[in-house]
Amino acid sequence: MDGPVSKEPDSAIDAAGLQQILQGRLRRPLQCLHAAECDSTNRECQRLVEQAGGEDGIWVVSADRQRAGRGRRGRSWLSDRPDNIYCSIGLVLELPPETLGLLSLLTGVSLAECLQRHGFRPQLKWPNDLLIAGRKLGGILIENHTLGADRHALTIGFGLNRRLDAEQLRVIEQPATSLQQHGHPPPRHILLQDLLVGLLPELLTFGPRDTDLLLQRFAALDAYRDRQACVVNGEEELHGICRGIDQQGCLQLEVDGRVRRFQAAEISLRPQGRGDDAAA
Repeated sequence: MDGPVSKEPDSAIDAAGLQQILQGRLRRPLQCLHAAECDSTNRECQRLVEQAGGEDGIWVVSADRQRAGRGRRGRSWLSDRPDNIYCSIGLVLELPPETLGLLSLLTGVSLAECLQRHGFRPQLKWPNDLLIAGRKLGGILIENHTLGADRHALTIGFGLNRRLDAEQLRVIEQPATSLQQHGHPPPRHILLQDLLVGLLPELLTFGPRDTDLLLQRFAALDAYRDRQACVVNGEEELHGICRGIDQQGCLQLEVDGRVRRFQAAEISLRPQGRGDDAAA
């Protein structure tokens, strides 16, 4: 994980300083690492968690660039700009399996609320996208290895477009945006610090008792609630109205008066009648 840090004035991330700030807010041991370049921060985190053998530590890995950044369902994530956020968290949590689908929502809500505090107006697209003005701002990738019973080794990765110019946005294969298009983003190290200060304590304390409040928070940010949408599930295309998220984190789609539930791994969600939204 060693390597030269980007020399851009608001890009440098001091892993040791970040670790010191975060550790004071957490009860578990924490290790922060930053690389000039890596394959993917998720892979680095997974390796560290595996080496720890299920210990209750926390690992935070960030990078200036990823050679093989990944999104949901095997898609690539453009990761060659040190102005942006590429970060993963590795940790072990004890949660009932039926609540694991809520972790992506929890992560998205925490990140979006942090951006609101910085003056931006993000929305969430179930299950794992952050949007601004209908265009993709960031994404979340959660990978799980079950250790037994309710114990899970989790890698929670997120990417966030902080600064991309018009030319960089044009080469992305879907409608995308960055914070730069909507205001004045804080320096990268400050933004990453604030995102983690909000997210890490929530991950460590989340449990089934918090589901109702989480769903309320998600609904306040949901870009699709009560909107017409098309859900693509394998070869099947369904048109209906999005009716929010259930207690297991599944999308609820009303089709011909009947509500159908979809898990995150099964579908992609596209707006009906709009061409400016980001694909899942």
